[in-house]
Amino acid sequence: LGHLLKPATSYNVGIAAVLYTLLISMKHLYISLGPIYLVYLLRHYCFTNDNKYQIPRFLYLGVLTILTLLLCFLPFLNGHQSQQMLARLFPFGRGLCHDYPAANVWSLYMVADKVVNALLAKSLPEVTPLATAV
Repeated sequence: LGHLLKPATSYNVGIAAVLYTLLISMKHLYISLGPIYLVYLLRHYCFTNDNKYQIPRFLYLGVLTILTLLLCFLPFLNGHQSQQMLARLFPFGRGLCHDYPAANVWSLYMVADKVVNALLAKSLPEVTPLATAV
């Protein structure tokens, strides 16, 4: 996401919107970052410094996003392929988390990481040099 924000901060917002749309077209799991990125683009591009909303800028982003999605998915818009594509993107039939061991191991790791970070938050500066020396 940082690489997408870099073009947005240099006023190449159109490029940033197209890059994010291409990203979610290639890997749909990044769609969960969409609301965050939308708020960022709305705040930094669609609103001016005096908090006035610029509808043409919003429409510009919307048109770019829709055109990019159409270009990506146009070859798959016939009847059978579009149904198969949607079934593969959103696999509700087999369950969204179909690889249970991987998801469980990942969630256990994340919880352990949070606990260790919380416990070592104050002593981490003293522990880090010792762990590095070993």
